[in-house]
Amino acid sequence: MTGPLEFVRSRIAVKLTLTLVGFVALSMIAAGIYLNHALEAFAVDALEARLATAARLLHDDARALLVRPAPPAVARAFAVRAAAPTGARVTLIALDGLVLGDSEVEVAELPRLENHRDRPEIRAALAGGIGRDLRTSASVGAPLLYTALPVRDGPRTVGVPVVEMQEIARRMSEGEYNARAPVRSVDELGALGRALNVMMARLREKIDDLQEERAKATAILDGMVEGVIAVDAHEGIVLMNERARAMFGVGPARGEGKPLPEVIRSAELHELFRATRAGGQEVPLRRELRLGHPVARMLEINAVPLRLGAGESGAVMVLHDVTALRRLERVRTEFVANVSHELRTPLTAIQGYLETLLGGALEERRHARRFLEIAFHHTERLGRLLNDLTDLSNIELGKVSLRLGPVRFGEVLGSVLDIVRPKAEAGRVGLIADVEPPDLGVHADHDRLAQILINLVDNAVKYTREGGWVTVRARPDGPPDFKGVEVRVRDTGVGIPRADLPRITERFYRVDKARSRELGGTGLGLAIVKHLVLAHGGELSIDSVEDEGTTVRFTLPATGAGADQLPLPMEPPTQ
Repeated sequence: MTGPLEFVRSRIAVKLTLTLVGFVALSMIAAGIYLNHALEAFAVDALEARLATAARLLHDDARALLVRPAPPAVARAFAVRAAAPTGARVTLIALDGLVLGDSEVEVAELPRLENHRDRPEIRAALAGGIGRDLRTSASVGAPLLYTALPVRDGPRTVGVPVVEMQEIARRMSEGEYNARAPVRSVDELGALGRALNVMMARLREKIDDLQEERAKATAILDGMVEGVIAVDAHEGIVLMNERARAMFGVGPARGEGKPLPEVIRSAELHELFRATRAGGQEVPLRRELRLGHPVARMLEINAVPLRLGAGESGAVMVLHDVTALRRLERVRTEFVANVSHELRTPLTAIQGYLETLLGGALEERRHARRFLEIAFHHTERLGRLLNDLTDLSNIELGKVSLRLGPVRFGEVLGSVLDIVRPKAEAGRVGLIADVEPPDLGVHADHDRLAQILINLVDNAVKYTREGGWVTVRARPDGPPDFKGVEVRVRDTGVGIPRADLPRITERFYRVDKARSRELGGTGLGLAIVKHLVLAHGGELSIDSVEDEGTTVRFTLPATGAGADQLPLPMEPPTQ
């Protein structure tokens, strides 16, 4: 029942995550697009209206200069005087398109100016309407908003006054929203400056609100344990959170605004992106992706389309790092398979011999006894296996309480060698105890220390050929004020291949499976030793050379060292 429930919860979590990410991404994109267009339109419309009002106020003075042509110096003086209150640029243009006066151009430079008749705002004004255009001025090299009004003398048009907002428009176009227009008069030109300043203040508030919302969204996305990547219709990265950067080894300077294939070189990821766009369905597409760079990992990716407006769609991908989960699943599968195999072997043997006995062999006393002894041998093996499984499970779950205290290492080792000696003598393997000083003390659990030594010495005897030796050596580890004891169990046995050493402490891992079972091993001894050593705060290492022997080294706290650092019950690290 746990599996389906976890699956449902996982699907709900994925949908909620994708919904949140999609909402945040869409909100940010939509807000950015909307504010950009809305604020630009608002700024241009408001500025145009104010510039048109200012141009109307200049109408009568401009008409007087156009009806009776005035010297260029007088026309320029008029333009400079009209532009001074707000910092705008004012230009007076004749009916044929020639510039008669300009607040930004000296009189001597006027002949060099191009004819303005074909400019869009001038054509509109000469046609009787209000002309406007937003472009970069060729004469002053700055972005300007041009507003042109016809100058009439009765029914006929005699020229055009043009009012252009230069400095404020330039600073606005560069994103300097703190810019303010000068206000030096109480007339309509002063009102224009004040209105422009109010508009700029509101624009600054909107930009600040947008930046604050973006900062919140970024903080939420960067705080997620999942990686998030949003890609537009042209395969450009719109958003990439911190976790996604870490997964793919992408630095902070790369990511947003760049093509997905350039930033992440993964054909499977690009294929998923295209499948998501092509499918168009709202149900997440799920894929598992194996990465080899920057580190080997497994990713579960859920992707949904990202609607960007104007008929375009991208994709939002949420990436879960499932490396540890897949490793645990593999370990669990191997563990179940190994346990089943280890149990099946003795059970099959017991069942076979019992069936033989029940089939008539029970009457043959000579064969019956041998069959019963074999069955009994296998029941013992089953018992050892179940005991080892129980021990390992309890150790890993933290259910074993270590009764730590001062222990004489030599005494524990002596009792262990007494237990193992009959097997060693039967195999003609010598046992050597080398403990210095003889009263060497360790801070350990007496019974668990004996269990560690029994497993190691018994293993060494099993895999040592006739005439070989097993030596247990213990010494203080460090200077005179040492805090640890180093123990080495060395044999002159068959050794372990180098390729097998990294996995030798895994559950049920055997180098020679057939011989290990023949010798009665359960495949759990070294796994138990590893966990018990770690639970004592020590370290375990194994060195071996094939056909020469193996040395198992482990450390323990010395008597009086670390007694306060090991609380009871002790929860050992998991494998």
